[in-house]
Amino acid sequence: MSSAKHKALDDLMRPLARWCLRHSMQFQDLEEIAKLALVEVAKTSLEQRGEKVTASRLCLITGLQRREVTRLLEQKSFNEERSNPVVSK
Repeated sequence: MSSAKHKALDDLMRPLARWCLRHSMQFQDLEEIAKLALVEVAKTSLEQRGEKVTASRLCLITGLQRREVTRLLEQKSFNEERSNPVVSK
């Protein structure tokens, strides 16, 4: 990573780290949220360009393992189903 990218990321992470510590958030929680955000942004980017979304493509873009990408996609899908229940009439 170039020093400019490293500095920019460091500038973004420090306030986030302060917030996490202030709210007793552990690294594992932050890591899970970061992974999910990477997968969601990569998926949205592919969809906006009209490209096929597959776990393999998301792995290449994010650097996460296929098993992890699949788990995150399934978790997100499950959470969306729970937050948007279908109400039968």
